[in-house]
Amino acid sequence: MKNIGLIFFGDFHTDARCINMVDTIINDGHKCWIIDVNISGGNEKYKNADIFHIKLNKNNSGVSKYLFFYYCAGKIFNSLDADIIVAGNLYVLYLLRKLKNVRKIFDSREIYSMGGAALKTKPVKYHFWAFYEKQFIKNMHHVIVTASGDKDVINTN
Repeated sequence: MKNIGLIFFGDFHTDARCINMVDTIINDGHKCWIIDVNISGGNEKYKNADIFHIKLNKNNSGVSKYLFFYYCAGKIFNSLDADIIVAGNLYVLYLLRKLKNVRKIFDSREIYSMGGAALKTKPVKYHFWAFYEKQFIKNMHHVIVTASGDKDVINTN
């Protein structure tokens, strides 16, 4: 039995991909914990997994919301045990960069270095997130991709 953590910059309860992943982890007999962003804040359970909600307030916008998330999530996951940690999206990669004794998996939902539709009209943000992705993805042991062609793109960047 492994102890597996999922860190997701978003609300776990509204993300089917995260819910399916946690269901699979639990159904395979592993322990699981989750760190996410949720408007309620606080802690709760999903099946037998502990959820640690980070509450962002209205003052957390732009870069400050990520810094606040990194600070809070770092404090939480440094107090938890894990054999494996899953970065549920790109924004979490920075947190996992220095972890040594844990397997790190990145659940890649979009390849930012390919210039997704959301960033086409925002070149500064595109270049920032593309650089961020290339910089921190190399610290991951495994990458989950949506399509087989995505893995080739990630490996060549």
